[in-house]
Amino acid sequence: MLAALALLSLIVFLTKDELTNLKEKIQDTSRFAIIFISILFIISQFVNGYMLKMYVKIFGISLKFWEWFGLTSIQSFGNYLPMSFGLASNGAYLKLKKNLDVSKFLSYVAGDTVIKFMTYGLIGMAFLIFDYFKNGEFL
Repeated sequence: MLAALALLSLIVFLTKDELTNLKEKIQDTSRFAIIFISILFIISQFVNGYMLKMYVKIFGISLKFWEWFGLTSIQSFGNYLPMSFGLASNGAYLKLKKNLDVSKFLSYVAGDTVIKFMTYGLIGMAFLIFDYFKNGEFL
């Protein structure tokens, strides 16, 4: 407990100047940018939740709106905690409430990760190619 308090004190001491910079940056950010980013975040929550709903439907489990949207929201929040608690919370909920086997959940996670990795890679390559043709060089 004492070590955690000492570590927290050290972090606050080392970052106190950065907090004033953060406050200035937040004040400089336009309201339009904040609203736009918030809308994009909500859209991504809906997309990820709907993907979760479709994935578990393969295993014969139907999720209501508040379940799939809530699970992705809790997962997003939980990912800020150590050890990727968000993913564990999804697995625990699906195991306890919907009786989904852990092995099936892990196969869903692995498949989802591969699909997202490939999708993001293709999007990144498309942007690099677009940037190359626009500016004549990469980045």
